[in-house]
Amino acid sequence: MNEMRGYLAGILIVWVLIGACTNTGNRNRSNKYGTKSIDSAQNLNRQKFLADSLNRQSSNYLVKAYSNSLFTIKLSKAAIDREVHPATHRAATFLIEKQSDFNKKTAHLAENLNISVPENIGNKQEKKLDRLKNNDGFEEHYFRTLLDLHEKTLRILKEAENSSKTAIKDWGKENRTHYLQYIDTITTGQKIIDSL
Repeated sequence: MNEMRGYLAGILIVWVLIGACTNTGNRNRSNKYGTKSIDSAQNLNRQKFLADSLNRQSSNYLVKAYSNSLFTIKLSKAAIDREVHPATHRAATFLIEKQSDFNKKTAHLAENLNISVPENIGNKQEKKLDRLKNNDGFEEHYFRTLLDLHEKTLRILKEAENSSKTAIKDWGKENRTHYLQYIDTITTGQKIIDSL
């Protein structure tokens, strides 16, 4: 029986190593900050934490929130590049600053926990960003999209607060109050644009 367990454990280790080696091409290349996209970050974390569901769940929280923040930054930069209402410009500037700070702290936590985060948004988000940037009603869509995205991230942070991993629980608590402030900024900007 012990021989069989040893044999199965050996197969599992070889399988994990082969998977890690075959998925380290350009698409999944890691560096200090993470991997190329959300998909490759999630795949790499699944491989790292194959038998560790707590760390796998922690990585999902960080990767999704980080990716949502990257999208917010890119969309807000697109808003600044356009001729927009001063309220939109103020909101975009505020969000770029705050989300950049959020991502620095999240990347630092991820590094401490050996979790890979994406360097860039994924293909779906890139297509959505292109659609939004080329939309005639950009400002209305900007605020609606960001409100939806921040509410999703707020749900991630609330869920993270229930983690049995202290660092993730603290990250969720600390950032939840910030995200409530970001949502307030977004809804204020949206009300101004909707009233025009």
